[in-house]
Formats: sequence, C-alpha cells, structure tokens
Amino acid sequence: MKKQDQTSYYDVVVVGAGPAGLAAVIGFVQQGLSVAVIDPSTADVLDNPPYDGREIALTHASYDILDELGVWAQVAPSEVSYIKRAHVINGDEPYALRFDHREAGADTLGIWSLIRLFAALAMPLQKT
Repeated sequence: MKKQDQTSYYDVVVVGAGPAGLAAVIGFVQQGLSVAVIDPSTADVLDNPPYDGREIALTHASYDILDELGVWAQVAPSEVSYIKRAHVINGDEPYALRFDHREAGADTLGIWSLIRLFAALAMPLQKT
C-alpha cells in the first residue's frame, strides 16, 4: 500500500490535553490561531472523562484564567468546593505543610473542582 504524502500546517501544536493544555488551546483558538492537539486520549474520553479518583485544586489565578476563557461558566456550582485549609504530606515523612486561608488573608486558598472540569475545557473545542 502506497502511503500518501500528507502535510498539515498549524500555528501551534499543543502536546497534552490536560487542564493546562486544553486551556492553552482555547486561548489560542480564541485568538484565531489554528491548533493541533497531541494526546493519547480520544475525543470521547475528553468529553466524558471517567472518574478515576483524581480531582483538581485550582489557585485563584487559575480560576481567573478559566473564567476569562469562558470555561468556568460550564462548571456546575455543585461540582465546586472552596479550600479553606490544606495539609500536605509526603508519604510517611513526619513533616507536613499546613496552610490556612486566614493566614493568607483571603476568603479561600483556592477552589477544588471535580474531574468534570476536563469536559468543561473540551466543550468549547467541539465547536472548532
């Protein structure tokens, strides 16, 4: 079988369709750039990600970016929790990092969103 010579040209190639990669793609597309995404996941998986126990903690800056991109409006309020305190451990290590929103002088440390955020990020891309 003879292989056809296929060449595609894109303004940007994004490797990885995780939250950062998909957010970048949305921003590029909104600027009128052509974008190729390289990721082993299928479009179906990105549209309906299976729950695998992972969730996503977002900083206020990440929230602001997602809101500006129009993505945050796709995340239902019932799928969001606000982080007031965090206790970060590393396996059996005796030391831990502790954070409290009052010490940071903020209402919250960040936002905790269910993995459904992936689908919200993929939603605008279905229109392109």
